[in-house]
Formats: sequence, structure tokens, C-alpha cells
Amino acid sequence: MLKSLTEKDVLEGIIDFIDKIHKEGNKVALFSVSKNTDEIITRLNIKDKFDVIVSGNDIKNSKPHYEGYLLAADSMNIDPRLCCMIEDSVSGILGAKALSMKTIAIMKDNQANADICIDSTKLLTEI
Repeated sequence: MLKSLTEKDVLEGIIDFIDKIHKEGNKVALFSVSKNTDEIITRLNIKDKFDVIVSGNDIKNSKPHYEGYLLAADSMNIDPRLCCMIEDSVSGILGAKALSMKTIAIMKDNQANADICIDSTKLLTEI
């Protein structure tokens, strides 16, 4: 399945949102527990969109543990409390909230009590 990924598989709104964040002078990190993160983002042709990339190969503890989020923030020299994490899983939101990060949930309902909840990535630029 990984071998079939292309740029067309990037979720709607993601590239525009990342570009907007960068234009505003902010950094963007990617944290995924997948050990295939590098291959995935290379196939999606978005690797250069991130200032920092943390994958399952870089951590010992999976979500909802906060290790990956802390590593991403530390790698950018940013206090985690000044970060906003966008997540599509309850366990991910819980991990980010453990560090007092602001949270945006991409899900139908706000099961994880995120600060903001939207049901589609195409709405990110409207926040």
C-alpha cells in the first residue's frame, strides 16, 4: 500500500495550511508513531514542508505518551506550551494535552476534549 502513495493522497487543506503557518514565521513539526514516516512523506512529496520530523523510530513510548511531542518541540527549541498540535486520534490529543499544548482535533466529535475540533483538514486554514 505504501508504494501506491502519491502527492494526490495528501489530505485536502494540509499543504495550504502548512504554507500559511510558515509564511507567518512559525515552525512546523511532524510527529508520527509510524516507523514508515520517512517513506510516507517522501512518497507524498511533503518532506521539505517540515522543520522537524519525529517518527516511531525516534521514540520509545507510543501515544498517548507525550515523548514524541516533547521531542518535536525540543528539536525546534520551542516550549511545548507554545505549540499547537493537530491530531486525528484521541490518544494523540491526550499526549499533547499532557504537555499543555493547544490542540486541534480532526474528528467528527470532540471525544478528546481538544481546544478546537473540526471534521476535515480542509477547514484548517479557516481557524
